[in-house]
Amino acid sequence: PKTMGALKEILVFRRLGIVQVFDLVSHGRRFYRSLVYTSNTRLCLAALQPSTDSRNSLWPAWERHGAGHPLASHGSGDGPVILRDWECAENLSCGVEMFVPARLAQGVIPAALLEAYHFWQSEDDNLIGYPTKSSNPHVIMVSMEKSGGIESTNLPGHTASISRVLKTQVEHANRLKNQVFTHLEGSSLFEGGLRPNFQLFSLIGNCLLYTSPSPRDS
Repeated sequence: PKTMGALKEILVFRRLGIVQVFDLVSHGRRFYRSLVYTSNTRLCLAALQPSTDSRNSLWPAWERHGAGHPLASHGSGDGPVILRDWECAENLSCGVEMFVPARLAQGVIPAALLEAYHFWQSEDDNLIGYPTKSSNPHVIMVSMEKSGGIESTNLPGHTASISRVLKTQVEHANRLKNQVFTHLEGSSLFEGGLRPNFQLFSLIGNCLLYTSPSPRDS
């Protein structure tokens, strides 16, 4: 009752010897993990700080660098769901994107990236981080990939691959996709014409992978 029905996910990493507690927050009919507690801030991705309050005894050895509280909550995911169409000039996904507030990715994406980029979720559930400063020439690509086994449970699941990509290279790839689409649209192969959509541009992009170098620079 004290957590008002908040959903929690507790991860215990045997090899690392740490515990992490996440809030499961609903936003836009999706659930997101948000870190509220870790037993070792040195091994988590969020910028949580250990308490500096006065104490009557020393920390337990296993929680010397702990921060947050297992029963803490970032609140519900209530709030506006911000979408932008593929025609938006800043949209690089070639589909509809949904804005993901930084608090919904705390502990999942490194805090330094959440401060330097705004993340939007594409139609295939992957994320693109757009720089907050115009002087930054990169975007961040977060791709979900199937995993044979998650370390904490050894059960099948997904892992995230985070890559830094030059924005100009992504824009170049999108121009190639548009050129291919324009050619297909003007051909007589499709009766009734073609309408642009995320699945079509993804298919075109996969075909271009065999003729273009990878845009990843790190």
